[in-house]
Amino acid sequence: DSGMGTWWPRLFPTDAEAFDGLVRFQAHYRNAIRTRQLLRVADHPVLSHGASFFMSMNVGVDGSRLLPPFMPVLRRQDSVFARLLNVCFGPSFIGYPPWAVGHYAPSRKAWERKSKVLAVGPLSTAGILEFIVEARGDEPYGDQPAENLVSLGRYLVAVAAGPVHHFGARVRGICMQALETRTRVLQQVILEKVDAPRFWRDDAKQVTANHRALMRGQDTCLPHDLPGSPLDRLAMLQDLTALFGRLLMEWPRIWEQAEQEALLDELLMGHSQ
Repeated sequence: DSGMGTWWPRLFPTDAEAFDGLVRFQAHYRNAIRTRQLLRVADHPVLSHGASFFMSMNVGVDGSRLLPPFMPVLRRQDSVFARLLNVCFGPSFIGYPPWAVGHYAPSRKAWERKSKVLAVGPLSTAGILEFIVEARGDEPYGDQPAENLVSLGRYLVAVAAGPVHHFGARVRGICMQALETRTRVLQQVILEKVDAPRFWRDDAKQVTANHRALMRGQDTCLPHDLPGSPLDRLAMLQDLTALFGRLLMEWPRIWEQAEQEALLDELLMGHSQ
């Protein structure tokens, strides 16, 4: 079971060969975009620059040097981790061995409705947080990961500062800009694929229309995965943003302290033996 929460990106594979295979036959296309039963695995060992695809259910990390923290709560913590790795740590690499780990969800059906496949939103806490991180893109990062984490943490704390309605307006502006940019990119992809079959073009245009509809929504920039009224969810998002920012600011010091304690444990264990 794919475990995916968002399905529409399946219509837009970046690899030309993958796209041609997706749309070659209409019956195959219909099945490929609706099935929950996916195999995502490299057919040989691959070393990739940057963590563009990162799932934490089957990951190993090199903890010999500083790494960013995972978002401590809610889903898509791995997505936030990958975003921090890319923006704060400069050149980094992720390896994909030719192995797969099965994910068997006992109560999910094998197929999804086409309307859900083409649906866009609602936004999650992690998704909004990623938009906020991306919105800082005009301010350059340095070549020191620890300093970058602290700087990003200060930025998140600053975004979350002030009255809740000011925070809400700030987040809405960030989300609208990100969704508008994404919609323009998708429209450009559709224009470039002049030879794509009609059935794909119709679905792709529906995805862009669904993006526009999401942007017109009153609660578009309120996370759906938090409880309570719209104001409750906004206030909780503000608290989580500030708390995660504070965690990033303290993280290099926490990591250094943990390294020192691990070294001390090693020395004590060696002494006792």
